[in-house]
Amino acid sequence: MNRVQSLWGPVFAYMLVLFVGQMWPNVPELPGGITDKHEHFVFYGIFGVLALRALAKGQWRRMTIAAALGAIAYSSLYGVFLEFCQRLSPTRSYDVLDMVADTIGSAIGVGLAWAWSIIGRRSETPHAL
Repeated sequence: MNRVQSLWGPVFAYMLVLFVGQMWPNVPELPGGITDKHEHFVFYGIFGVLALRALAKGQWRRMTIAAALGAIAYSSLYGVFLEFCQRLSPTRSYDVLDMVADTIGSAIGVGLAWAWSIIGRRSETPHAL
């Protein structure tokens, strides 16, 4: 497997999973007070991190602000695309708040990965005595 496939393969596979999941005709109710907004938040947080990994070329400790913003935009725009696709399904509904949850989830996922990379960089730097 070449480098591009190893970086972008998981992103495209996850996009397919999200597409199939969001186009499913009758989604069961979630247990215990979990709303679909929570679901969007978590799934798009993961998607943001996968996109960030691909845009940062797999180098977590060397990611840039451009890669982080690109990952948020990429995953959020895909969420918008899927919401518009849901308008074509008679059993699904279009919801602006789902798009908001997608964007917030993406931003927090990317932000956590960014923070983790900063912690990783600091732990690698030699400390002066």
